Amino acid sequence: MTRLLTTTILLLTFQFCFSQDIIGTWYMVNRSGLIEFSITKDSIKTRQLFSDFTPKGKPAESNGYIKTVKLNDRILVISKSQKDSLKFSAMTIINLTDKKYFQMAWNVKDTLTNDIEILIQLHKNDHRQLLGYFVFSEHYVDSLKQMKPIDSLSLPEFKKYLIVYLDKIKITAVDAIKYNTGYMSAFTYNFQLISQSLYDIGFNPLQNTKTTELVYRKYYEDPEVKKLMDEAKRK
Repeated sequence: MTRLLTTTILLLTFQFCFSQDIIGTWYMVNRSGLIEFSITKDSIKTRQLFSDFTPKGKPAESNGYIKTVKLNDRILVISKSQKDSLKFSAMTIINLTDKKYFQMAWNVKDTLTNDIEILIQLHKNDHRQLLGYFVFSEHYVDSLKQMKPIDSLSLPEFKKYLIVYLDKIKITAVDAIKYNTGYMSAFTYNFQLISQSLYDIGFNPLQNTKTTELVYRKYYEDPEVKKLMDEAKRK
């Protein structure tokens, strides 16, 4: 009995400690600004912001969740399904990185179940490589702003960025064909790859369509850039 009680306490402690890791305010880049996630121990509130972090006119939306479960390669944030209140679904988090960012997986199956344990087991049996939207911690925002500004991208750096961006498109296209997965929004998905590619080469990823289009226009006439961009359009 004592051993069972001790094990239960340890499991509850682990669950609580893990939950603390995602509690806080987080930001996801999209083409027109940011999406803010305010995560508490039992709810996630979202609202839309402009790129300067000021709120847009739409009111915040709040949704509760039941619990978090850590698996080997992912974290499940389990809630009642918005499609069917008698079933359960999970937001899937990957690559939670030292309060810098996590990724919200976009290529998981849209799975609804009547039982939480079945939902967990389905995720345990899913061994594909997960891809996801970057969601940055509020504590990391100042560091992101200190990264190289996008208007300082040289032509060689822009070509490097395009190669990284093309590679991400290829990986995602292969996954989409293999698993028949969809994405939250084609525009949001594409801009996420732009933001992630900038981050990967050391530039501030907190951009929008206006700031990125200026750089594209600057280098579009370069023959090698044109070739790379034509290749991107064919994907």
